Amino acid sequence: MIDFTYGVLAGVTSSILFSLNTVITRRGVYEGNVFEAVAYATLFGIPMFLISAYLTGEINFLLNPDPTFTLIFFLAGLLHFILGRYLYYKSIHLSGATIATPIVTLTQVFAVLFAIILLNETVNLIKGLGILLALSGITYISLSNLKNVKYFKGIAIGIASTLVFAASTNLVRYGLSLAPYPHTGLFISYVASAPTLLSFKLHRDRMNKLSSETRKYLVYSGITVNLGQMFRYIALAFIGVTILSPLYGLMPLEVLLLSYIIIRKYERLTKDVIISNVIVTLGVMLVILSGYV
Repeated sequence: MIDFTYGVLAGVTSSILFSLNTVITRRGVYEGNVFEAVAYATLFGIPMFLISAYLTGEINFLLNPDPTFTLIFFLAGLLHFILGRYLYYKSIHLSGATIATPIVTLTQVFAVLFAIILLNETVNLIKGLGILLALSGITYISLSNLKNVKYFKGIAIGIASTLVFAASTNLVRYGLSLAPYPHTGLFISYVASAPTLLSFKLHRDRMNKLSSETRKYLVYSGITVNLGQMFRYIALAFIGVTILSPLYGLMPLEVLLLSYIIIRKYERLTKDVIISNVIVTLGVMLVILSGYV
């Protein structure tokens, strides 16, 4: 039960950090470019998780890694930190934070389905009801926002990223079931995303034209997304995908609140959003409760 509590707390912390990252990234890519946002995340991620692997005592496993473990997390890095992250940031750039987030939160639908089918994770009555409520709220907020979006390209890109993120989430969960070393796994995944650093060289002229304010938000984006990933991997070491995924259902509400505080002139709060988030919150509470009964 203590492990379950650790997992839930790590998952909630991760969702808050990802929500903050979404809002900050929206501001950064408003004038900047998606490529730079992805590259900054990799730039900070590689040394950050090498240090965290050392501080948590996982460095010995990193020096003598299991080949299967390494392959799984390398593939997860290619999927999540290159393809998935680019698609998500592009969706934020085209559609805005409060539109892209609920769309991409549909990742949890695919992640839960993949976990049940591929990883044989179980769903009891309370957890099942919580998942249905959370996913219903996510679906509602997505559909209510779709009709207001002018940039359908952004919607399509956002939906594509859900499949990528769902696949990477289940890869990570499977990898951590082989060896409970989340910091080592993160470091391997970030090494796989190293090619994104070429963006600094390829787009050097454009980056030199960025304002100091925009560059600041891109740096903040890189830091917050890495902290979010760290807590995500820690959560997956303690709890399954069917528990973690609905916790991310809180992100639309978190993004709305943070958007109002940080970038309120770009986003807005509607009645549909409030209703959907009440449903999502109830679902999340039931999922958490299921771990204690």
